[in-house]
Amino acid sequence: MEMDTEIQIKVLSEPEAWDLFKNKVGDSIDFDQELHDIAKEVCKECQGLPVAILVVGGALKGKQKYVWKNALEKLKKSMLQKIEGISPKLYESMKLSYDYLSMDAKSCFLLCCMFPEDAEIPIDELVRNCMARRLLVEKQDTLEKARDAVLTVVDTLKTCSLLLDDTNKNVVKMHDVIRDVAVSIADDEKAILVKHGVHEWPEEGTYESYLAISLRSKTVHEVPNKLRCSQLHTLLLECIAPSVTIPDMFFDGMEKLTVLELNGVCMLQLPPSLANLVNLRMLCLNECQLEDITILKDLKNNLEVLSLRGSDIKALPSEIGQLTQLRLLDLRDCYKLSKIPQGVISNLSRLEELYISDSFEQWEDATANKERSNVSLDELRKLTQLTTLHIHIPNAMLLPKDICFEKLIRFIISTGERFYYFDDQSSRRTFILVGVPLRDEFNVLLERAEVLHLEKVEGLQKVYHGLYPSGSFNKLTELRIKDCKLKYLFSPSCARGLLQIQRLVIKDCEVMEGIVGNEGVKNEEAVTSEAISFSQLKYMELESLPSLVSFYPKMEKTSTAKENSSTQAHSLFNEKVAFPVLEDFEIHGLPNIIEIWDKQLLIASEKESKSFYQLKDMRVSNCEKLVHVVQFNMLPRLQNLKRFYVDNCPRMEAIVSEKEKEEGTTGNDIIVFPQLTTLYLSGLVSLKSFYNGPTRSEAQPLFNHQV
Repeated sequence: MEMDTEIQIKVLSEPEAWDLFKNKVGDSIDFDQELHDIAKEVCKECQGLPVAILVVGGALKGKQKYVWKNALEKLKKSMLQKIEGISPKLYESMKLSYDYLSMDAKSCFLLCCMFPEDAEIPIDELVRNCMARRLLVEKQDTLEKARDAVLTVVDTLKTCSLLLDDTNKNVVKMHDVIRDVAVSIADDEKAILVKHGVHEWPEEGTYESYLAISLRSKTVHEVPNKLRCSQLHTLLLECIAPSVTIPDMFFDGMEKLTVLELNGVCMLQLPPSLANLVNLRMLCLNECQLEDITILKDLKNNLEVLSLRGSDIKALPSEIGQLTQLRLLDLRDCYKLSKIPQGVISNLSRLEELYISDSFEQWEDATANKERSNVSLDELRKLTQLTTLHIHIPNAMLLPKDICFEKLIRFIISTGERFYYFDDQSSRRTFILVGVPLRDEFNVLLERAEVLHLEKVEGLQKVYHGLYPSGSFNKLTELRIKDCKLKYLFSPSCARGLLQIQRLVIKDCEVMEGIVGNEGVKNEEAVTSEAISFSQLKYMELESLPSLVSFYPKMEKTSTAKENSSTQAHSLFNEKVAFPVLEDFEIHGLPNIIEIWDKQLLIASEKESKSFYQLKDMRVSNCEKLVHVVQFNMLPRLQNLKRFYVDNCPRMEAIVSEKEKEEGTTGNDIIVFPQLTTLYLSGLVSLKSFYNGPTRSEAQPLFNHQV
């Protein structure tokens, strides 16, 4: 299996180089001695350079012997290119990998070099460009198919180490050295001219023959009156000086232009020559100062992608409704947009992706008996091709009862009070409700959501009592609950259905006594001995829950009229729940919790309970009754802990307590957190020592000899 390897620009020893190369190409070269010997020679030609080794290895992995032999000859006899700061052998290694790519992969690779150095390159941007520029050999008739094709190409480039993964799966990155080589290759082929950080427009005669130009600079103060670039199909200008005005005739002579990006440019009036770009398929005017964009109607024959993201446009003209070929409209972050005339959205019947979050909110009631000046949500029903929707709906009552969300593949839909969602690049299906009761129209969104945020929501008792359709919530990877009046959030059966949940955040729920509860459930379900395992949960945050007594309060039979009642246990976690992969855990403002871990959980063996063994980050604050954080018996589970924060717990006397110490342990046991890098203790006015076990002297220092 391949390792994730951090690319470094240093020379490896011959054994190190061979190990890295073998890891990249796999074991197939070991079954043929001749191929093995050729591979050794190829590795030597990489001269110990990690980037070259990874790129060449990725290019040759799984290839036939004759391909290996041909590659070796190329590396030995290459005409070495000189790029400042880059070894000629490194260049040739990457050029070799590039030469073996498919046409789709070559186009996508060169497209990535148009982005700034160290940039996070959004997959969505690659999809839009590939679709508009027809870079894919096999024509894709929808954005969704284009996305699948681009993701396939991106995977190929990652395998070849020409692109890098990022923690955000919706973006990729390109190593600086690889980008420099890509820019050089693009320049050699007269495909793309990349000028970033320059102080003036390129000299006349140096750019006219290129197919694409990417110019990003804040210090270019003057642009030509007219660009004579008859072969140009892509032009990207970004962040030129605010004082620069785009001349009226600037776009004359660019009849073949299909992609135009003018980002961060002041254009109160769009240049008249823009109307001559009749072949334009993609237009981005992101973060631009705009007023009148009526001229865009002249691009109606071919324009498929229109992005005005972050622009200060106040009204969308009715003429935009004439852009009937439009597949994607991006109006995100247009905070001043307050008018979209009736009929504009519904006329865009081919629209596949609509982004209008953090933007227009003046939706009108389609059922009102009055003339409307703005668009209504009813127009969304006319968009039968829609697969992606980002939208905020302030008034849920305006949502048509028969609106269909089933076809949506990706969505970020929020309704009610404004909520600023932190990750609008996410490809996950996200549903946000703030101050709005649950309605039947939301059922399909609840069933399909991967991220769910519920705040000040009434009717959540239906969730606990299982009144929603079977399968609701089982696709959730992230759940956020805030300020909801619930005694318990989940019944045991509902909790067991959260098979994909990775992040759980619960805040400001005043009456909540437990996250999971047995209230109203059948006896056999309440007393089952099998623990509920949150097998994918990596992050948990519990904050400001003044009534909480336990994550899953224990039930015991009593002789009173009530057959079952909750014990008064105040241990947050017990043996009834398991968290085998939990890495990050925060509790703040839980005044009833006396202990974090219950005795029964502590005496359970690793085989019986694998909870908390993966914990890396732990933060505890404002827990008034906590007298310690960790019992001695818990220490074996916390060997991966890296960061430990404890703040403002007024009764806390020790961080580690010897309570429930197991038989066979002695006072000489040493407390070790082998991975700990950060320890923060603050506001612990009763703290006597880190560990309250027996010491060898009468003094009680914070850290004694056993820590």
